[in-house]
Amino acid sequence: MMDCKCERYKDYFGSTPKYLFELTVDDLSMADFDFQVRLQRGPNAVVIEKDSMIVDGEGNYFITFDTKALGIGPVRAIIIASIPDTDYPDGVRTEVDVIENFTEILELPQ
Repeated sequence: MMDCKCERYKDYFGSTPKYLFELTVDDLSMADFDFQVRLQRGPNAVVIEKDSMIVDGEGNYFITFDTKALGIGPVRAIIIASIPDTDYPDGVRTEVDVIENFTEILELPQ
């Protein structure tokens, strides 16, 4: 089972917030499996693939996104991970976690 944690990395000004993501799956490092984060506000969505994320020297994954692409209002995050698993016919199991109140965009920069 996947456990997902995220936190705003720093307060931000402008349209590009930065969040630290931590996924815990079995005994795997986040480098050991593929995943994506889909941010959604109403019909608007931004998909951030693993290879587009910022990775620091300690293996922490950060996402950034343009708030203008989502608009004002509450944002939910949908995390989709492809986990190596020999118990599945194709060797991969898909896990999905949803964070309903990921963040809220209060205003858009000029």
